[in-house]
Amino acid sequence: MVFIVNRIGDQELSYLRWSKVKKVDGVLIVTGNINKPNIIELVNSDIPAVSVDILMENLVTVISDDELGVKLGVDYAVKSGLKRLGCVSGPLTSRAFFERLSAFERILASHGMEFNQKFFVEAESYGFTGGYNATTKLLKNCDEIPDFLFAFSDEIAFGVIRSIEDAGYKVPQDISVIGYDDIYLSKHFTPSLTTIYQDKKQIGEVAAQKLLDIIEGNKPLKKKVERIPVSLIMRKSTI
Repeated sequence: MVFIVNRIGDQELSYLRWSKVKKVDGVLIVTGNINKPNIIELVNSDIPAVSVDILMENLVTVISDDELGVKLGVDYAVKSGLKRLGCVSGPLTSRAFFERLSAFERILASHGMEFNQKFFVEAESYGFTGGYNATTKLLKNCDEIPDFLFAFSDEIAFGVIRSIEDAGYKVPQDISVIGYDDIYLSKHFTPSLTTIYQDKKQIGEVAAQKLLDIIEGNKPLKKKVERIPVSLIMRKSTI
């Protein structure tokens, strides 16, 4: 079981070739980009593999329940009386961000609300700067600002909050913000970040056990995809 890099010394190898050179028993795949040819080649090989991110037909995957996570956030916003719901995603080449955006649209529809394209923006990168720049762009292009923004990662959410404040608005009085991940800094940020908690330890443990089961051939795998429950952590960035 390994985490893969694709370089040995100065020689660059495909993930599949690297695995064969090292004679690995199995691979735990941790990546957000489902479009990498090297990943697809590896998944389609005979090397046992389990992913904690990619969804592919012939790949065992352990992931957070993104549908539930987005539902918890949107349901809270609706129950709080918020009407203009928007979201800030990371790059949609990431499975997680794509899944969360799709869930956001579905759950809005379940509440009889339309997805307003003006209240959606895709950040160009995964962190604070991406969230800041994306939100600055969103606010400049809106005649009426959203009263709720769901940031699809905590690091993006930090940038979202600072952009809102730099534009002269207040969090949560003008715009409530929810993040996703519950990283350590979330409870120490100002304002502290309401967020969706993912149990990454459990994800890793379940994925590792599934990989061992495949390698050892001891147990038939009943589920190709196992979704680990999430929860809403309430803090000061929402009303």
